[in-house]
Amino acid sequence: MHPATKTTDVIIIKIIADRYTDTQQETFFTEAQNMADFIVNSHPLNEYKDWIQIYAIGTISPSSNLSVIVGGGSAGTENGDITRSNTRPFVQYRFPDVLNPSITNNHSWLVMQNGRDGGYAYPGNMTDAGVAVTNPSVGVGLHEVGHLWGLWDEYDSSWYTYESYQNGPNTRSNVNLANPTGGILNSIFDINTAIPPEWGLFIGTTAGANNQWVGFDGMGIYQMITSGWGSIVWYRPRPRCIMNQAGPIDTFCHACAEHLARRFTPNRADNTLIRSYAYARSAQTSITIGARVTSIGDYAFIGATGLQTITNYRTAPQPINTTTFAGLNRANITVYVPPGTEQSYINAGWTGFTINPNPINISTVQHLIDISLDPYAYYLLTQNIDLSGHDWEPIPEFHGILDGNGYTINNLFCNFADYELGMEEKHYGLVAENHGIIGNLTIEADITRWIIMSEEAHVGAFAAINYGTIINCTAITSSFYEMVYMDTFPKGIRPSLNMVAYIGGIVGYNEAGGTVSNCHSEGNFAAWLNYGGFVGGIVGFNDGIVHADCTSDGIIDYGDGWGNYFSYSHIVGAGNCPCPDCDGRSGRGSDNGRSIGIVEKPAQLHMLNGRDLSDPDTRYWLTRNGFFAR
Repeated sequence: MHPATKTTDVIIIKIIADRYTDTQQETFFTEAQNMADFIVNSHPLNEYKDWIQIYAIGTISPSSNLSVIVGGGSAGTENGDITRSNTRPFVQYRFPDVLNPSITNNHSWLVMQNGRDGGYAYPGNMTDAGVAVTNPSVGVGLHEVGHLWGLWDEYDSSWYTYESYQNGPNTRSNVNLANPTGGILNSIFDINTAIPPEWGLFIGTTAGANNQWVGFDGMGIYQMITSGWGSIVWYRPRPRCIMNQAGPIDTFCHACAEHLARRFTPNRADNTLIRSYAYARSAQTSITIGARVTSIGDYAFIGATGLQTITNYRTAPQPINTTTFAGLNRANITVYVPPGTEQSYINAGWTGFTINPNPINISTVQHLIDISLDPYAYYLLTQNIDLSGHDWEPIPEFHGILDGNGYTINNLFCNFADYELGMEEKHYGLVAENHGIIGNLTIEADITRWIIMSEEAHVGAFAAINYGTIINCTAITSSFYEMVYMDTFPKGIRPSLNMVAYIGGIVGYNEAGGTVSNCHSEGNFAAWLNYGGFVGGIVGFNDGIVHADCTSDGIIDYGDGWGNYFSYSHIVGAGNCPCPDCDGRSGRGSDNGRSIGIVEKPAQLHMLNGRDLSDPDTRYWLTRNGFFAR
């Protein structure tokens, strides 16, 4: 009925049919779908759609007046007829490994009975906890599930006995109306108790008429009954709430919604969601929203009247609506966002604020390393960074903005000389996979002196593989040696047919959607490959876009030890290239050791690992002990 896209902390609801005949199965599935749609679109559950998984389980009753679950010719409509034990066989028919529902794990069984009047639920620590029964009315169904999540009835009904109510998040007994948020939270009915925090967020600041403390959206402290209760007086947060009026036009009041948000959020990835009311009435003047936060709940900042600045590092802004900052004057708040995203924020609903760009400053080696901890943020270099003495571990994935601000990262070196041979891809460069924007940066690199491997290698000063944008960047490769593959393999390891190297001064492999613009490489770099590959001064292999304003004046030393295919060029080794004179020159191993590039000096002496590799007629092989002539 509704699929969850998350795989952990899932909220599971199984809707089980009862009193639906063979000819009424389509009716059941239609009503179950209506129920599922209403649940996932009700506030605050609409914030948790990705975590909600709803199933419908059909059963066939002999008559619409008989319960197939209870059996024995019973109608099954008396409170208590439906239990865990008699529902379990029908659940296990579809889900054999499921033993019971679990309130703790937000796993509920909702039995939908055709022709039933109302419903009931087993909350808390009851024997049949986790089971609820409803008629096909969507309001009644959500009301009963609300019980399983810790909410109580708010009916203003004189026939209710006081035992029907409990001190909970939305019902309280004998509240001290002189100080409703003071006192103690207690389950004992006949003492003065305080309303819980999730309720207190929304009441007014003064008692007002009838001591109802009316505040936001009619929320307050409303007495539920006027007579017949002796010393017990019960209160609720608002006259209309689905825990009171269980109609299809109703949803949870703000106190109930806040209770549910607090229930579901602790086990969620907090860095992806700011739940409803998270900063309600907060005294904070400044709030930071991490780059991983993808959604912000309704009323998240309601009443936070002291708020002055918000720093939001998300490059793809979170959509918000008029309720998110309810009661606040947006003109008094400055929102700092990644540069170039200002209009995107306005389009996403961030209107009325003063919006300015604001980055995370990078000034040390540790700052650079820590990008891996939050790869979605906006970063700005504030000085040159020297990586001398550090064997650089590439940032696995980068999705944010890295603005070099005209500065340089010196001595980028990936040392894999002693890397264990393995049958997997390897990535070398500042970033393994770039999905974001890297710009205005210079890297002085000695990427590696050894790449010993048996699968694909991707090598680029800025990104091994690029899906994003790299612009206005320079790679200075004064000692940029890539020695890929060895000709002897440990016992049990065999060369793969996929042993291809993609080597570029800026990017190893530019994927479809990747863009490299106004970039430059210079210096010497060499690629000696036993099996073949693609080498370019800017990009090794291009499936994306490399703009014609990219240049390279480096010297490319290229060799293929076993006479296999290779392709090389001063801009793009192979694939789409913008330059009319850059055809991706290719050949077989006969070109070993020659200097090829926009600056060609074939007579120049080139030394790798202490050996003279300038002789074009000599074939060299790479082993763990270095190069040897054959």
